[in-house]
Amino acid sequence: MKKYIILLLALCSMSACDYEAVNTNPYGVSDGELGPLKYGARFMNMQQRVIPIGSPSLTTGPGNDLQNTDLISSGNYIGYFGNNNNWGFNNEANWNFTDSRMNYAYQNFYSQIFLPWNEIYEIAKDSDSPSEQAILEIANIVRNIAWLRATDVFGPIAYNSAGDGSIAPKFDSQEVVYRSMLADLSKSVELLNTISYSVMAQYDLIYNGNVQNWVKLANSLMLRIAVRVHFIDETLAKEYITKALDPKNGGVIEDISSEAKIKSSDKMPLLNSGP
Repeated sequence: MKKYIILLLALCSMSACDYEAVNTNPYGVSDGELGPLKYGARFMNMQQRVIPIGSPSLTTGPGNDLQNTDLISSGNYIGYFGNNNNWGFNNEANWNFTDSRMNYAYQNFYSQIFLPWNEIYEIAKDSDSPSEQAILEIANIVRNIAWLRATDVFGPIAYNSAGDGSIAPKFDSQEVVYRSMLADLSKSVELLNTISYSVMAQYDLIYNGNVQNWVKLANSLMLRIAVRVHFIDETLAKEYITKALDPKNGGVIEDISSEAKIKSSDKMPLLNSGP
């Protein structure tokens, strides 16, 4: 019996020592070999998910997602769009919120952003590199733009527990989400204001790596959230309105040159894209 125990311990010891080697694909590509691409492809995916868009090669997929998130739901309710079909009165266009359509909406507003963001977060969260920290903060800004829409649609979402690996993440109330977003945006602005070079220009569909414009977008989102909470917590609102509008923090979007917009480009050709 004793020799079997010794053999088992020896096998366990060997497997522990060789864990990384055993679990590394000798024919694969490491994150180090990928270079900027390890972030770039995921970041491009995130940008296309905030308000669903896509290249013509994706055919009707992004259009169906956009229909669900905006065209036949919120945009329809407030009169921005009209419908030429009733779809059997069986979806959100007719105020029939079926489980399958709401699951689809949750994927579009939350999950489709979480997946690429979490991959960036896992790679960069412990990095000491200023450029990788900047990449993560820009990804956090995109995440918060998307998840602000998610919490406005669904109320509680998994925000503070996102990325912690939990199989049962804790859902935060909208109040907690708003407070956490404000704090995170402030952190993003603080870090990005120390960066004097472009970041991920070849993968940035919105600002082509212009960090100063990302700062303005973060401050503008901070201002939007702070104004919304004014009647609930005036002190909190004033704190972040002051931060957002302070020129020393980078300012907010004030003209069309800084608007957050994805245009048709060599990075991602689009049909029906305005100037």
